[in-house]
Amino acid sequence: MSRRRRRCPLSLTLSHQMETNILRRWKKWEPLLLADLKSHTISQDALILVMVAYKQVHRDAIETCLHLGLRFDGQINKHNLDDPRITDATRGERIAKFKKSQARRPGKLSRKFGGLSYRKPGLKPILPGDI
Repeated sequence: MSRRRRRCPLSLTLSHQMETNILRRWKKWEPLLLADLKSHTISQDALILVMVAYKQVHRDAIETCLHLGLRFDGQINKHNLDDPRITDATRGERIAKFKKSQARRPGKLSRKFGGLSYRKPGLKPILPGDI
């Protein structure tokens, strides 16, 4: 019997390895959420329903970040963009802040000229004919 890949709502097909990574990452958030929810007086049935909802929010957050072109290993994990406790607005602010910091990193190679120039903020690129 062949395994079918889960089709996400953003038209991404997630590999088995990515599914495993998402589950592994969920295991990081699960104890934190359980501890937070157990501090409230909530029935066991309601607790299970809330955890299922949090798990779906976590998965949707990762799929959204992947759809935006962020890497799972470094960018999503490092900046906790998959935190199910934060709102979508907060997540959007974190993503925008991250992308802004990436855009203004000094010393990136310029792809505009085939990677031949070394670009720093405020300086014009050095063209091969200028040398």
